[in-house]
Amino acid sequence: LSRRQRQMCKETAYNEVEEHIAAARRFYNSAANELKNAVEIFPSSFFARMLNIKAVDFFKAEEKERQAVNAADFLK
Repeated sequence: LSRRQRQMCKETAYNEVEEHIAAARRFYNSAANELKNAVEIFPSSFFARMLNIKAVDFFKAEEKERQAVNAADFLK
């Protein structure tokens, strides 16, 4: 493969990884929301209290983790 093709492959892979991370975050937050609803709405709230099941926090990236990543470091 030429240098340009290799770079394109790396960029494609990088974008795919970002998309997978975003999808996993959406999946987690959706599941957390469903659990929150189940814990709060009767009759499942009754059983949740009996079994000591609590809602979990939504995923939230820390400020340090939100900083832009220099993709060039990973695409060498």
